[in-house]
Amino acid sequence: MHLFDLHCDTLFACAQQNKALKRNDLHISLEAGSRYKPWFECFAVWIPDDVEEYFKGMNPISLFEKCLAIFNKEAEENPDFIPIRSSEDILASEGKQGCRAILTVENGSAAGGTIEGLERLYASGVRMMTLTWNGKNELGEGSLNPNAEGLTPFGKAAVSRMNELGMIVDVSHLSDRGFYDVAEIAAKPFIASHSNAHKIAPVPRNLTDEQIGVIRNLGGLIGLNFYHSFIKPDSDTVTQDDLLRHIEHFMEQGCEKTLAMGSDFDGADMPPFIRGIDYMEELHEALLRRNYSESLVNDIFCENALRFFQMMI
Repeated sequence: MHLFDLHCDTLFACAQQNKALKRNDLHISLEAGSRYKPWFECFAVWIPDDVEEYFKGMNPISLFEKCLAIFNKEAEENPDFIPIRSSEDILASEGKQGCRAILTVENGSAAGGTIEGLERLYASGVRMMTLTWNGKNELGEGSLNPNAEGLTPFGKAAVSRMNELGMIVDVSHLSDRGFYDVAEIAAKPFIASHSNAHKIAPVPRNLTDEQIGVIRNLGGLIGLNFYHSFIKPDSDTVTQDDLLRHIEHFMEQGCEKTLAMGSDFDGADMPPFIRGIDYMEELHEALLRRNYSESLVNDIFCENALRFFQMMI
């Protein structure tokens, strides 16, 4: 089975808990993911809005550098951990065993409020960045801020520069006004790496049908999120059928070439039936049992994202 996952927080979890990627008790390890061939994983450096709550004495830039060092160390020590920075790297990785790892950032505060900082992220290997987390930063405001504004002038300049560099713009966590700012100014398609359907689960982090249509029409991607509250809010019981309702809704919105996986592994509480990355096989089989064609299931689990990244980086 092929797998391309647009978002996990495993790199941050390893930094916080002093664990290794190769073998651990997290949602994702290199050993657990080795069943998928090929396996592409986007490893996000999560920058909390209040960094010091998690790492005393650190700021967004120093936290990014700490996680970057772990990413680079894993690449040096594990031949089955293959950093991907370009479409040429994707082609060169064909036939190789292991994890094709794409470095991303969750929260644009890691750029330090400057275009030069953004360019340093790109030079470090970052190929996708969520503009905000839930709160406010130099680029704009997140979806959980009451009466949230859109992008700042720096945020708009950052989107334009990201398009020029080949760094994918990710609108998950961004406010509604920020979303439409991106849609207006972006010169290239963009991603919501880990967001579900608002119609099925009406929480601020999920996408309305109108937003789904914008991303679809622009040729972007939406990654299905496994966080229980984004599948079915205000419920202690979340089932696989609840998750499948989101997939069905995306299909009703014409997202056969738009939907991908965006698990949020190691960054969110999962329903009991989702133990970790091995669950992807179960979900794959569940869609086939519901008479989704094999080609459509392959698109959702890998090919849609693979085509997008081959075009964008």
